Amino acid sequence: MKKLFHISLCLIFSAALNAQEASYGSPQDAINGFFEASSASDDSVRQSIFSSLFLADGQINAIIFKEDQSVINKLGSWKKFLGESTSFYNSYDLSFDEVERSINYYEDIAAVHSLAYQTLTEKINPSVIYEQFLWYTFDLIYDGNGWKLTSVSWINATDNQPIDDALTQDTIWHTLNK
Repeated sequence: MKKLFHISLCLIFSAALNAQEASYGSPQDAINGFFEASSASDDSVRQSIFSSLFLADGQINAIIFKEDQSVINKLGSWKKFLGESTSFYNSYDLSFDEVERSINYYEDIAAVHSLAYQTLTEKINPSVIYEQFLWYTFDLIYDGNGWKLTSVSWINATDNQPIDDALTQDTIWHTLNK
């Protein structure tokens, strides 16, 4: 039992060390790294990958729409996000199936839009599964040693506003009052 624990601990530290040393040669690599980190069930692995992906002051923003079109905004640093999402990750296993992606870039900046199908599986009852589409927007810069995330934002689909064809439809819900 001690040997198995030691091997597991070594694998976690090895993954964390490799993530710390990782540089992302393309915006695509950074986005793939984000989904890999977001799917990691181990907090230290997720922390390590995020620290290699994000600038130190990088942001994560979650906009959660409800069916009644009310909104919950969760805005803050990636470090705050990790700290506040520990209990969520302790309760669920996450997986992502990216459906489509568009990338716009010029020189050392890039903007990426991604539609992903997220599956959440309860850890205590694996037969309970939640699924939803999420629309992501990623902002990246090239820092001389690879691509880094400056911000990631996402919003969920609702029944009365599906996003399964998000790259081709107009989905502005709110207009400014004059």
